[in-house]
Amino acid sequence: MARTRQGGFASRLSFGAERAELTETARLAWRYVLQETVGPLKGLAKRAGLALAGAFALAVGLVVLLIGLLRLIQGETGSTFSGSLSFLPYLLTAIGALIVFGIAAAIGLRSKEGSDR
Repeated sequence: MARTRQGGFASRLSFGAERAELTETARLAWRYVLQETVGPLKGLAKRAGLALAGAFALAVGLVVLLIGLLRLIQGETGSTFSGSLSFLPYLLTAIGALIVFGIAAAIGLRSKEGSDR
């Protein structure tokens, strides 16, 4: 009787099929990882970028608004805030800034509480 070699054609075919299945499984797992991580991260980065742009625009707008308020108080009150009271327009503008900051913080906290529910 002739001895058959271990690992003949059928064995190599089986190993090749197993290797192809393993490669396909690895590719499928890699695509799944990309789909579940990179996709959401791209969306998160886009939202964060828009939020930062909005915050920057709001900050610039508020600074311009507060400088306008300061100049309005200084210009329209005449000599009321002259001499030893020249600091009052700056104090009133700072109080206005704190009021705006408080309103923004209250809105931010209120919307955060609503999203937790």
